[in-house]
Amino acid sequence: MADDEPSGLDFDGLTPWFIHVYNTKGAEGLKALLNTYRATGRADAEHFEEVAAELTAMKLKEPAKLVRQVAAKLPSLADMRFCPYLVPPYTNDPAANEHNISAWLHSRERQIKRIRKRVAALSG
Repeated sequence: MADDEPSGLDFDGLTPWFIHVYNTKGAEGLKALLNTYRATGRADAEHFEEVAAELTAMKLKEPAKLVRQVAAKLPSLADMRFCPYLVPPYTNDPAANEHNISAWLHSRERQIKRIRKRVAALSG
């Protein structure tokens, strides 16, 4: 692993990390890093949209555009592929698990609302 790669692709603090990569490796370096995050299957559209809004608010239009392009290709935070209750051991009793799935989905929907509100505030 190179010194300038996040260990284990940390999903916290993406904005400063993306700025650093853009400043040191340019647009191509940022595109490569964004594709690496996308390939993990753990990245979601809402968090990347939030990063794009932060970059835009800092007048960093080019990296914001690149992040926004990747965000458009990512699944929503509420996509069921992210639900931890759809894998064993939770799948052993689907009836008992229904409440967990519903609570997880409601939690994700609230999180999406908070992120969208922040994106709107940054864009306003």
